[in-house]
Amino acid sequence: MTIARRIIAALVALAGLALAVGGAWLAVVLGPSGTARFSTTATGPLVIGPQVLGRVDVPVTVRASSSDGPVFIGAAPSHDVTDVVGGARVQQAVTAEFPARSLVLRATGSGDLADPRALDVWRGTGSGSLDLTVGVAPESVLVVPTTNAPVRVTVELQRGAWFLEAVLALVVGLIVAVAAAAWLVQQLGHRIPVGPLARRGPGAQQRPSRAVEPPPQGFDEDDGEQPATGTTEPEPTAESETATADPRATEVRP
Repeated sequence: MTIARRIIAALVALAGLALAVGGAWLAVVLGPSGTARFSTTATGPLVIGPQVLGRVDVPVTVRASSSDGPVFIGAAPSHDVTDVVGGARVQQAVTAEFPARSLVLRATGSGDLADPRALDVWRGTGSGSLDLTVGVAPESVLVVPTTNAPVRVTVELQRGAWFLEAVLALVVGLIVAVAAAAWLVQQLGHRIPVGPLARRGPGAQQRPSRAVEPPPQGFDEDDGEQPATGTTEPEPTAESETATADPRATEVRP
């Protein structure tokens, strides 16, 4: 069970780190204004439909530039743009890819597109850039270069809360990663063997203990004398000392 908890803690730490990295990257990409940009290069008329413009309910800015003259940009309901284009050869922006931040294009139709600038279907027009707020009805934007030069088109979606959400993801990811890593290090630290010197603290030395022989039975530790037992030996006398010194028997003659 302990191993499973450590594995889960490691996975949580990695998930928190991934969340923090993703939040930091989003904060840098979006910037304080919270603007997501999707770009592409078109070689002719380009239609940006509601699948891109209406992806989120935020203000949209379409920018187009060409090195060989001005570029017409017009916004209108999607069915009006479809009628204007008809069967002419145009490129359709199918979707916006993130994090690639690019527009996916698809070529449709054949023939040349008639000049749409004089038509009265446009809700807004611009040259080089156009700011619009997508309404309830699906809307599309038609980008038409005046020459055959390639056109660089950028769609900007702006929402200030995106930057705050990215920063929040960064902070939460860091907290989760640090907490899980700290718990994992603490658990791994309990498995490190600690010697007696380390347990007693730094600078402490363990002195070798001298072997103490147990005192003999009946030894009095107070005065260091051997106590008297029940059997006492008689004190030696002069005769006993003489007998002991000369063990030979003395013969007495009459």
